[in-house]
Amino acid sequence: MLKSKLSRRFLPLLPILITLWAIGLACLSNAPREGATADRCPVLPEGFSQEDLAGTWVAGSPSYPKSSDTLIIRSDGTYKQIIWLESQSGEVEYESDWQAWSFEYRENGTGYLYLDDYRGCAANTGRSCDWVNDGKIPWADLCERQWMDPGPRAGEIILVVTGTYGNSGKNTSHPFFLTLFNGFESSPWSYAYQEK
Repeated sequence: MLKSKLSRRFLPLLPILITLWAIGLACLSNAPREGATADRCPVLPEGFSQEDLAGTWVAGSPSYPKSSDTLIIRSDGTYKQIIWLESQSGEVEYESDWQAWSFEYRENGTGYLYLDDYRGCAANTGRSCDWVNDGKIPWADLCERQWMDPGPRAGEIILVVTGTYGNSGKNTSHPFFLTLFNGFESSPWSYAYQEK
């Protein structure tokens, strides 16, 4: 009899206990890994400086629609973008003039790479290569799990610069990525350093 009275008293608490257990489990699974920000991205490597951004960076898609998006970043604060796309109407080729770039360190251990006149047609095949950010679209920073505030101004895009987890076999001389987050997608557009 005592057992059934206890069961009836604690039965309403069961959903609360299960909820608390689930929250605790979620917190543990979201604990930052070594070298990660408190949110979710790996921090920039020790000794990183904005001069390390100089070089050739490539993103692309090997499946249809195939694409190649190359950033050539110079240490003088300029960059060039070269895009090749396969589309239903044929191939699209785009090469920019030298444009301005700048870099900002973030408190969470990552950085922002500001690119003037960046074209997002390779990252988003629904856009024309004539399209330049108008400053009205919100852009995400998945590392901080929020919309950028302030976001990129008209005519500019912000790439999030992060470190890498462990030794992936890529980016051995430049162990970081340049990433464009359109929103909170699981497969953002990331540039890797092209080893010479």
